[in-house]
Formats: sequence, C-alpha cells, structure tokens
Amino acid sequence: MSNQRPHTRVNTTPLLSVLMPAYREEHVILALVEDLLHQADFAERKNPEHRLEIVIASDDLMDYSALLPSDQRLVFCEPKLQTGPANARTRALDKASGRFVLAIDADDSVSSMFIPQVFTATQTRSAFAVRANYIKNGEVVRRLEVDTLTQENFIAYSGSVPVVFPRNWLSAYPNVVAEDAVSVVNTLHKAGGSLDVIDAEYNITTHIESFCARIGSQFASLYAHHRDNVKEIARVAGNPQIEGLLAELFDGRIEVNAAFEKSMRQELGLDYHEFIVSRNLKKVRLVPEISRLQSSL
Repeated sequence: MSNQRPHTRVNTTPLLSVLMPAYREEHVILALVEDLLHQADFAERKNPEHRLEIVIASDDLMDYSALLPSDQRLVFCEPKLQTGPANARTRALDKASGRFVLAIDADDSVSSMFIPQVFTATQTRSAFAVRANYIKNGEVVRRLEVDTLTQENFIAYSGSVPVVFPRNWLSAYPNVVAEDAVSVVNTLHKAGGSLDVIDAEYNITTHIESFCARIGSQFASLYAHHRDNVKEIARVAGNPQIEGLLAELFDGRIEVNAAFEKSMRQELGLDYHEFIVSRNLKKVRLVPEISRLQSSL
C-alpha cells in the first residue's frame, strides 16, 4: 500500500482578469501593475485558486511589455492607435480568460488589500461593485457612499463605479462616451437589479489631462446622441433587455451635464466632479448621501 498523498490538481485558470486600457500611460502603469501583482501574490499564497491575470490593451501603439516585469500573469493585446477606451476595453475583454473581469484604468490606484478583498467577494457574490473615490491633488473630492448600488442611485451618482462580473455577461463595451456606465447597467440587470458595494477602494485620479477635464463640456451633446441610439448600444453589449435602462441612464446624464455646461458659462470655477456635489445642482436627482453633503455646503 502506497503512503504517497494523492496529487491535488490546482486550477490554473485565472479567477479574475483585470482589463487595462493604456493610452500614454508609460509614466504610471508600472506602479499600478506591480501593486496588483504584489497583492495577487499574497492572495494566491492564501488560496491557490485565487489567480489573477492583467490584460493590457495598448491604444497608443506602445509596446508596454517592454516597460513591465516579465510575468506570465501579464497578457498583451495587439497594440492599436487611438481606437478609444471602449474599443481598448473590448480587446482586453476578448483576450481575457478569467471567470470574472474588472476594468481598471492605468492612471488610477487601489487600496492596499484591493485584490484579496475582490477575490474574497467572488466567493459569495455573482457580481458586485467596489467603492470608488475621485482624487484631486491627493484629496478625495467625491466618494461613492452607498452600500448597495441600484439603477436609481447609480444614475443619480453620475460617475464611474467599477464592477466585477462574470466574463460572459458582456459581449463588448459599446463605443460610447460612457462605456463603463453601460457595463454597470448591464451588470445590474443581470444581477437582478442591485449590487453589493464592497470596501475594496478604487481611486480615480482627476487631473487636467483626464477624460472628464478634456471633453466634459461636450458630454451633454454626446449623451443626447447616445440616447437616440440605445437600441444599438444594448445590442452591442449583448443584452437587448437593457434598452430602457440605458434610456434612463442617458436622460439622467443629459440633465446633469446640461447643468454643468450652464455653470461653465457662468464661470463658477468648479471642475466636473466638484460641480456634482455642489449646491449648484439643485434640479438633479442625487443619492441621499450626496444630498446631505450638498445641504451642508
């Protein structure tokens, strides 16, 4: 009789694929990737099934593999040139092999136990959101405060909320200005209308070259165009049933951004995210936590 222990086969398929578009990110991407890999090392030592892959989609023709560690957990899409964040995310989604996916921008950052917390949450939830902070000059200017994300409070929030969802829930990120918001609406629908928000904090960097800063003044007209094309947007996402939800999303975004454009004409001096939580947004439907903050200003 053999005394050898039976061999236990470990599943080598990634549990989580991080989708990371990269456009002019050569100065910041290394720090984020090394942080994610370090956190993943810790998580995998605790549970070998908690495996990570990072799928990087260059959108500036740069070979980011030359800037990053040689690590089998890094996967690189064929570099393209200025196809836009939605197309870059879709290329990463197509190449991902993880059971779950999460899109992370290369110029953002995460809390010190972000990846272990995300892995833990996948054990008890089919999908979920992570808490998001907007950071300007090192300070939090806006924060997702709710513990449960719903269609109503997500539309009222009018910002980015990272979501973790099964890879097969989304066919593609539609090529719209709010491709991340479309994925949230789709995830909410697939999950039955609500998502837990876990305290694995995601920090969104705002700066003069950020997407919102560069084209914030055009948002209202862009959202109006998207509002007219919700059927096609839902089809591209792979879920025709979200057409009505997308219409509601874009109606809310149009309302917010029309008010923002008015504030710019009045030269109030607020950037987009400061404006969202300011007293100047009296007609926009705000989530309760932001409403309380607004009344104290």
